[in-house]
Amino acid sequence: MGFAAPMAEWLKGSFGRRVEKQIMSSGLMKRGYFNPSYITSLFADLRGDRANLSQQIWTIYNLVAWYDYWIDRPRRATAA
Repeated sequence: MGFAAPMAEWLKGSFGRRVEKQIMSSGLMKRGYFNPSYITSLFADLRGDRANLSQQIWTIYNLVAWYDYWIDRPRRATAA
């Protein structure tokens, strides 16, 4: 059996600020797939200990990271 990572604690610190910044500047956010005020409220509730929303935030972050890397990244010419 594995162990649970302390994701809520990590997302309350500097890592969480980087995650929030990446979500807020993501291609999905720019295209209107997320409500910016809702995303901000998720982080505020987590940091204020009003709710443990780390799983929701982590899921959104993974979607954003995947999308920005595989879909929205600048296309590079392949070497022939």
